[in-house]
Parts: sequence; structure tokens; C-alpha cells
Amino acid sequence: MTQGLCFGSGTGMGGDLVGTASPIPSPPESQKGSISATLACHFVRAMLTKPVVQRAFYRNLIIEILVKARDPERCIDALLQVCTSEGGPDGLDIATDILAKVGAPILEYARDFLHRDVLNWTPTSERAYQPNDDYWYVLLRAVARAQAPERERFRFLTCCAHAASRGIREGVVEGLRDLGTPAARERIRRFSEEDHDGFIRKIAREALADLES
Repeated sequence: MTQGLCFGSGTGMGGDLVGTASPIPSPPESQKGSISATLACHFVRAMLTKPVVQRAFYRNLIIEILVKARDPERCIDALLQVCTSEGGPDGLDIATDILAKVGAPILEYARDFLHRDVLNWTPTSERAYQPNDDYWYVLLRAVARAQAPERERFRFLTCCAHAASRGIREGVVEGLRDLGTPAARERIRRFSEEDHDGFIRKIAREALADLES
């Protein structure tokens, strides 16, 4: 995954020197983007080293970076990479929690990710498809929890319901559980009865029991 993201207003690195010196030129967008992505990675790594009770400070800093970014895709790339590769047992939950707070941009990111990835979902793809199930698990659950229109979140989750990868379908079931609407419960019920994978049917039954308790 590539890194690099630009902050919104108030984050320029340039400025004018006093006197006869030439002004310092603002760095190009890619350089500012690298700085913001680097900061995001730094704060994520710092947060991962802290006890749970001390993580809120870093979590809020990371969310602020993502929300202020003009084009958040690369920072999200960086966060996903760090959390899934270095986050240990808490990494996926941390990434999900942060990205769910980003709002509509995480839905847009997930749509773009789907459009790129879906080309490899068929048996006729040029290479053997090996999805990053951790990325998908985080994205599907973050979308389900995000502050975005309910219908759009449900539509995205169901777009992934027939993926060949067990890991993606697991993420769909858990995302539908997070969504918790009547339509989501009905789709989970279909998973519990129709999916060819016994593991997916099992977690779907557990999700239904949780929602109906």
C-alpha cells in the first residue's frame, strides 16, 4: 500500500522569511501527503504500545488527521497496514474503531477498494486470488458503524456477500451484525441457512442469536 495524504487547511509547511531572504516554497502535495501519513503511522504505533486506558489521546489525534485530510485514501492505507501487520490481537479492533469515526470517507474508500479488488474475485482472474482478509474485515465493520446513510452501508455490505473468500463473507456477517437493522438481520438469516461454508453458517446463527436476545 502506498502512503501519503494531505491535511486540510491550516497544515501548510511553507511561510515567508522576514527581510530580504527568499520565501520558503510550500512543499509539493506528495511531500505534504507523506508527512501526514508518517504522522498517522507514528501515532498508531505509539498507541499500540500503550495500555488500553491510555489510548484515547492517540486515537483522537489519528481521527483528526484522517478527518482533516483532503484526500484520505493514503492515510487509510497506512493505518490499515500498521494495524494489520503490527497491531497484534487488538489491531483489527483498533483500526475498525478509528475508521468508523471517519464517516462517509471510509465508505468511499471501501467502494474504491472493492472496485479494485473485485476484478480478482473470479476463477478466470489472471492470478490466484488471495484477498487481504484482515483489510476486508476492518473495512466491512467500519462501514457498518460509520456515520453514513443506512441504505448505502447495507448496499455495500451486500455487494460483498457472494465473495469467494471465507474471510470476506465473515466480515460481511459481522458488519451486518453491527448494522443490526431488520434488513441486516434478514440477510444474516440467509447466510445461516444458505451459505455453503459451515463456519459462515455458524457465525451467522450466533449473530442472529445476539441480535434477537
